[in-house]
Amino acid sequence: MSNIDHHKALLETGFWGKRGAGGIVMARSTRRWLLQQRGPTVEQPGTWGVWGGAIDDGEEALPAFTRELREESGFTGRVISVPALLFKKGSFSYQNFLGVVEEEFKPVLSWETKAFGWFPYGEWPEPLHFGLKALLDDKASATKMRALSYPGMFRVLAGLQRCLRL
Repeated sequence: MSNIDHHKALLETGFWGKRGAGGIVMARSTRRWLLQQRGPTVEQPGTWGVWGGAIDDGEEALPAFTRELREESGFTGRVISVPALLFKKGSFSYQNFLGVVEEEFKPVLSWETKAFGWFPYGEWPEPLHFGLKALLDDKASATKMRALSYPGMFRVLAGLQRCLRL
């Protein structure tokens, strides 16, 4: 979709694009979560939210999340993505993901992002974007986030994977 199409969708749905995807990222080494503070020229400026945006025509949600993360933060490394809350309002939908990277990184800020921060689970900055608040309030997503934040989770997953191969 072009920016003109995304703008038309904004007028129809109240959201940039017909569908969106994004998420927050946790550094495996520190168990802290990366959030962005939205810039002054985007919807809900100054709020803390996820990395994401509109899904382009012919694009699926997961590739859209990784593309948006790359475009908005400059991150080009490997990210493991876990599906989380699917937000729906009218004809609009937004697929959230929980991304996991090995190490914290310093995002390259653009016009869309005023600031960034790495935060321990539950120690969120204010004010929160309504989409991030919905993600954090979603019980299934919060359970996944707490599990990912648990220091031994990756050892548990590796052990479970070994057991399932037997």
